[in-house]
Amino acid sequence: MKLNKEENGVYQIEADGQDAGWIKVSDTGEMQFELKEAYRHQHLMKQAVYQLTPLLHQTYPTLTAHVDEDQMDAWHLLEHNGYQLLKQQDHVRTYVHHQQSTSRREEKADGLVTLYLAGGCFWGVERAFQQLKGVKKTCAGYVNGNVENPVYEQVCQGDTGFQEAVRVDYDSSVLSIDKLMQAYFLCIHPEQQDGQGNDIGSQYETGVYYQDEALLPDLKRIFADEKKKHQVFAVRLGPLKNFYAAEEYHQNYLNKHPGGYCHIDFTILARIRKLNESES
Repeated sequence: MKLNKEENGVYQIEADGQDAGWIKVSDTGEMQFELKEAYRHQHLMKQAVYQLTPLLHQTYPTLTAHVDEDQMDAWHLLEHNGYQLLKQQDHVRTYVHHQQSTSRREEKADGLVTLYLAGGCFWGVERAFQQLKGVKKTCAGYVNGNVENPVYEQVCQGDTGFQEAVRVDYDSSVLSIDKLMQAYFLCIHPEQQDGQGNDIGSQYETGVYYQDEALLPDLKRIFADEKKKHQVFAVRLGPLKNFYAAEEYHQNYLNKHPGGYCHIDFTILARIRKLNESES
């Protein structure tokens, strides 16, 4: 896929040497786009918007896009590229994308302990840890990959090295690391090497990552005990290399959409809540 800049703010999308569509940008940073029928089931437009967004931000601090509400493919691709819904009026959805002055790395919360837990689809993992008393903040995101500021569409391609994970900030005076990890191992299938449940792929693999070296002795002890229970143990343990918050629509997804997809069984969530009644 190539983007060719033409006159009047038009960027032509080329695929296999053929004209696949266009994106037009006004002198105020407003975008319109169209993908030809033969290419609408491919990822060309998502890739084009992904490539064009940082380029346009060199000129425009804020980008705007207007799409009809029935053009679901159009507004999905904007959301996948970090555009936020500003308003919906007269059957038109207006999206904005603000220039990022910093990366999407999350800053450490004062007075709390932080771990990064990969356990399959981060929608269910985030909801699971929100059941625990002492968890003060969660954030769905992408951990230990090899590109900066990844977007969901990139991670899904499987070549960025990122795993879907949840950053868990917790009060260690209320919640012990042993209980937190007990909840984690309730959530996952430690022997599965290529994903979790029906979610297959490297982005769904399991792992526990830390920044604070002081946590490592306890984590090694807990992992050693857990390994004894399994013939195969596929859960990684290692230092944090990087973490990027996922797009806003992924945050607290199952609170926003109670009937949404969750790979963690409700009985497991009940067992995690039961941990709140124990002292250890």
